[in-house]
Amino acid sequence: MGITLKDLALVIWLTTNFTIHLWTQEYTSFGGALECSLCFHISPQWPLILLGRWKSSGYIIGLQLHEGFSFMGGIQYKLSP
Repeated sequence: MGITLKDLALVIWLTTNFTIHLWTQEYTSFGGALECSLCFHISPQWPLILLGRWKSSGYIIGLQLHEGFSFMGGIQYKLSP
């Protein structure tokens, strides 16, 4: 289960999202994750996206099993501005 707060920044060239995930699993018991993403609108069709996350031990597809921090970054292409 997760809750996302979208568009928290008040600057036109920056979008900030914050997400909280909670789960319970058979082998790792209760767990959770905190995630924050920053989207820098460097042009209308090419935003730069940075994502930082801390998660407890547990399984989320595509992430490490153990507790810790992870960081990701990328460039997105939008078909329409």
